[in-house]
Amino acid sequence: MGKIRGDVEAVGIANLLQMFSSGGCTGVLTVYRNLLKKSIQFGPGGMRLLSTGSKKSSPVGELLLRLGRITRPQLDELMSEQRKPGLHLGALAVERGLLSKEDLERAVQEQFAEEIYELFTWKGASFEFTGSQGEPAKEGTAPPADLTLDSDATSVMLQASRLADELARIQLVIPDVQMVPVHLSAIPSAADDPRLAPDVLQAILPLIDGHRSVKDIIGESRFPKFQVLGTLYELVQRGMLEIRDVRGITAVRRRSVPVLDPPHRHCSILLLIDAADVLHSLGARLQTAGYSVREGSATGDLSEVQGKAPIHAIVLDAATDSELGMSRCARLRAMTSAPFICFSRGAGPEAVANAQRSGARYVLLMPIRENLLLERLAEVVRSAEASG
Repeated sequence: MGKIRGDVEAVGIANLLQMFSSGGCTGVLTVYRNLLKKSIQFGPGGMRLLSTGSKKSSPVGELLLRLGRITRPQLDELMSEQRKPGLHLGALAVERGLLSKEDLERAVQEQFAEEIYELFTWKGASFEFTGSQGEPAKEGTAPPADLTLDSDATSVMLQASRLADELARIQLVIPDVQMVPVHLSAIPSAADDPRLAPDVLQAILPLIDGHRSVKDIIGESRFPKFQVLGTLYELVQRGMLEIRDVRGITAVRRRSVPVLDPPHRHCSILLLIDAADVLHSLGARLQTAGYSVREGSATGDLSEVQGKAPIHAIVLDAATDSELGMSRCARLRAMTSAPFICFSRGAGPEAVANAQRSGARYVLLMPIRENLLLERLAEVVRSAEASG
């Protein structure tokens, strides 16, 4: 199998992961953004994160340091030893009694989701999938991330998607990690609050000194980025912190964060779907979200596309894993410049390659996740409004 390259935004990171995982593919998916990259190996045993784009020595190593199970010199020694063929830091830590197998598995799951969730936030990223015939992937001189997930991608993607949604709310309060959190009131060292993890709270409290930036606190705490951001966000929401920029000007105090985007009542969405139950279900959901909805057939003459009323976006049932679906995409693109979203029922490299050629703004994997469709429609509409 050769290489497949494309735009992450056109397919969606969730779709890429699910396609390569559920399709039984063997190879390495690398996602690039500027000088950063993350590489994920797919194989019969599951997924392995080969590189994270992070400057941390090793996620498992950072966990050992955070738990106080090891010193920095001891970690350096272990890192040197685990570079030998066939050895991994996590296995060495369990073998020497530094971590239990259960603690390691839980940490790997959480860290894997943390690394994957960050991909959901990468804008303008591209990807490359290099297939192999079952040979172990090599990542050049990049240090191994030492994260292996022996399962399919579904649970990780669901968790990563949830984290990405949370991050969108957090960024309304902490828009830049270069900003500085400042105390407004005393913060308990251990809060009786399910949203404030005591271990994270105790780690970051000494670091909130009015001088360290959010980025500094994330780096020095050794906790994953999302956990630190989430804790700072909750403290701001409780009026215990405020976020200031480098000039000392308060950027954001406590604020009410909307759960959903405001309705786009002036936007018309055309649904071209043959299955009546799916058509009516999606139509009702989009109307509830504030869109004006028009319905039509994906296999008809597409006359709705040439109507007088403007169309802001189209949802098309044209599976990109079939010749018929690709033909529908081509017909639609020839008739309108309105952005459209289509579906893929298949998984694997061929479906991804077809998705790149379909002309669709996004390709969503079936079965349809209505919340994801709403997110993608909002992005399509915002992009069209900005350019128009």
